Amino acid sequence: MSAQNFIQYIRTMATNAIETETDKRARLAAHLTSDKVVDALSFETVMTAAAEAKPWRTVLRIADTKTMAEAITEVREAATRQLIEHGESQSTSALRNEEDRMVREGLRRFLGRTSNFAEQIAAYEQADQEAAAEQAEQPTAETKAPEQQPTRKPSPAQARVLAVIATDTVALKRTGSSSHSPIRAFGPNGAMNTRVVETCVSHGWAVLDSAATYYQGKPVTLTDAGRAALPTA
Repeated sequence: MSAQNFIQYIRTMATNAIETETDKRARLAAHLTSDKVVDALSFETVMTAAAEAKPWRTVLRIADTKTMAEAITEVREAATRQLIEHGESQSTSALRNEEDRMVREGLRRFLGRTSNFAEQIAAYEQADQEAAAEQAEQPTAETKAPEQQPTRKPSPAQARVLAVIATDTVALKRTGSSSHSPIRAFGPNGAMNTRVVETCVSHGWAVLDSAATYYQGKPVTLTDAGRAALPTA
């Protein structure tokens, strides 16, 4: 998942909470104008939805002028302060006490759902930057593997790898999230001999897809030279 996709996921969570509150308010309005009995439950659903939506509405407002990570952090800090510095309502009104309880529960749920969101955004952004830098450093297919007739005959191991590349999906993929994680070759049946695959590329028999990253997995395909080097039946 990219940072942009994760931020869109957060916006969707916020929008869903706000839309739920809007729907509950509309239902209550319709209920009040009917001849149905008005009881505490009629208001409780709206009050709960409003408490859920309030911190998310603040997140979207702040995110209009700041980053999503900053918005999440600010609202989480404010919610934490409110829960710590203000105790539960001791009003003589039971309804007011219940409203305060719902607001506090809404803040607790928000804190639980957004735990580590700011850190996750930062991690995704770093991964995006590393992938972009890696992509920029990759030479084009033309410079990576010039189309030319092979100047040497592949070894038996290399010939077997070329045969797999010719008929199945082979890719070089980074095996961890760090830019220092090792790169391994994978084929239709799992791990392959990475050194042999890389040798086929360096000899001009195969080429890596420059449009993909090692995190995604760079597909390996044969060049004209590689097809010419394929063992004959």
